[in-house]
Amino acid sequence: MMSLSSDAFRAYVEQARTGRLSLWRVCLGVGLALILSPAVILLVMLVVGVVIGLGLHNRGPRPTEAQIGDIIQQFVTSPSGAAVQLAAVATGWGCIWLIVRLLHRRTIPSVLGAERGVAWDDFAKAAAAVVIVSVLDGWALSFFDPAPPRRDVEIGTWLLASLPFVALILAQTSAEELVFRGYVMQTLAARFRSPLVWAGLPTVIFALLHWDPAATGGANAIILGSITIFALGATLLVYTTGNLGASMGLHFGNNLVAMLFVSSEARYADLSLFVGEPLSARDWSLHEIAVSVLLSIVAMTVTLLLLLYPRSPLRMAVRIRPLADAGG
Repeated sequence: MMSLSSDAFRAYVEQARTGRLSLWRVCLGVGLALILSPAVILLVMLVVGVVIGLGLHNRGPRPTEAQIGDIIQQFVTSPSGAAVQLAAVATGWGCIWLIVRLLHRRTIPSVLGAERGVAWDDFAKAAAAVVIVSVLDGWALSFFDPAPPRRDVEIGTWLLASLPFVALILAQTSAEELVFRGYVMQTLAARFRSPLVWAGLPTVIFALLHWDPAATGGANAIILGSITIFALGATLLVYTTGNLGASMGLHFGNNLVAMLFVSSEARYADLSLFVGEPLSARDWSLHEIAVSVLLSIVAMTVTLLLLLYPRSPLRMAVRIRPLADAGG
């Protein structure tokens, strides 16, 4: 049977208690962690908009706001725009480093895991599990819906263009895990016992940050539902392992598939090998929304079984000894 122990997570939370944890520090640190990365993204996009506007102004007649807006939109949905956005999210590493050093007087390794470092073996297993489940999911769905069309690009060209984005996706996904399943969850758990606080708050905020104001209500229901399921799965992995390695691998594998292999977002259309129909391209019925969320639950359940079931070849190693055995 699959058993879940809290020993690893308690050892992980103890790392937060090596620093200063007065209530005002916790509130300020968590607040900064949740707003700094989105603020950096907005700032970067603002700078890009100003640069584009000044460039157009210097090249000829003064452009209209609509023209500037169209060009900015084209940039955002281009590979260059996607790279800038991923790099902006990756600044979360620097934000958390500053917060833990200045507010809590501890070091960034204490946020990575109970062993004060990323468990890269767990990372690799989680990423592999996501890719395996994604392939099986795509194969199963092909019996009901036609496969998304492949983009007109040679495999070699696509692979070469994808290499820098693999690094950017790693930086982006690891930064998000460092913020939400790492610093925020660990710090809240060190102060509050209720999982509704230390697990619920990061999950809700993480999901809401993926709200798409341009999408329909049905599309957003699918997006928020799938993101919430993903966040809960990543939370369970941190709880089980006391380390961010598995959740980082889960996030990396998920985004790797969604951005570079089969994408339904316009901003990744020039990066992905297969391009699916955007979620906002049609109205979704209540039945379709329920089925989509159910499929996300099934996919996450299978992924977690691959990582936690004792007889699975991808089962993650137990590195934290049970507290009952700690004395020998």
